[in-house]
Amino acid sequence: MRIFTFMRPLYTKISDINTNRGVVLVLRTSFLISIRWF
Repeated sequence: MRIFTFMRPLYTKISDINTNRGVVLVLRTSFLISIRWF
């Protein structure tokens, strides 16, 4: 549990960066899928 509490703030920083990239990725992939299907 000590490792988890130590890694938690670093994980939150990485998750914030990943959510910003993830939103762009999801929007881009959904846009490409919509072009392919329609």
